[in-house]
Amino acid sequence: MKFKSNITTAIAAALLTFTGSGLAQTNWGSTGAVTVALTLTYSTEALQLKDENGKVLSIADGGGPTFQNSFFKETTTLVDGEPFPVKMVSTDEFGSKFGSWKWGNKEIIEWLVEGAILPQIGRAPYIAGWSILMTYDAEGNPMGAVARHTNKTMMPIDIAFAVEFAASAISWKTVRTDNMPPNGEPTSTETRSHTESYKAKASATVAFEFGEPIEVVGLLTGGKKVTPKTEGTGIDKMTTFVYTNSATKLDKVIGMSSNMELIEGSISVAPGVIVDMDAFNEPPL
Repeated sequence: MKFKSNITTAIAAALLTFTGSGLAQTNWGSTGAVTVALTLTYSTEALQLKDENGKVLSIADGGGPTFQNSFFKETTTLVDGEPFPVKMVSTDEFGSKFGSWKWGNKEIIEWLVEGAILPQIGRAPYIAGWSILMTYDAEGNPMGAVARHTNKTMMPIDIAFAVEFAASAISWKTVRTDNMPPNGEPTSTETRSHTESYKAKASATVAFEFGEPIEVVGLLTGGKKVTPKTEGTGIDKMTTFVYTNSATKLDKVIGMSSNMELIEGSISVAPGVIVDMDAFNEPPL
């Protein structure tokens, strides 16, 4: 999931503070589970089709749901032995009601499998084991949304947020200590604290079954924090400051599909979990 954001976060340029170079750096990042929970609402037929006399037609006779009926009834009496119309009633009626359907993780995975974009793994309908995740780099910048199977099969998915305006509350502090003893090697240590929360007017695009992604707008809330990951000891000690996003949610969603359906619901991302991105991106088992 990609963020195109004007949310500015003051982050020191250097991500690593270490002494020595004997330890290979782990490619830290994070992932957060994505939950798409959208409802598409449309207008559907509320009437049953009637014949020219106003009688409801059975399915066998070609009846079924309809938006509109028009029928005519005439009442006659005999005048001088001939039928004479004494009452004529013309009726036109229209009726619609709300219909709706869901578009969420299950439907997205089903669509991708049916379109051969994702492979068929396991048993039909081949959706077990799949999840949708957002991946972040060590600075907390989203690198893309993916569908990932438990066997590590992975495929990018078109899901993105675009922030138009944000109000944020940020608190951060960096303390760097340089030790330069008269005898011995100089060392440097660094500590960081970072908490952030924001509210933003934002839009999102979500992969959709008709090829073109749907677009919605809403209120985006989220935040960020920093966690030190230390590896090695002594001269091989290495610390990476990994920035992870807190729970993120686009709520109060509103949009319209290419089929003129009203879209409501939410799109959320669980708090980021720190992972070794090299291991995460390993080929399937």
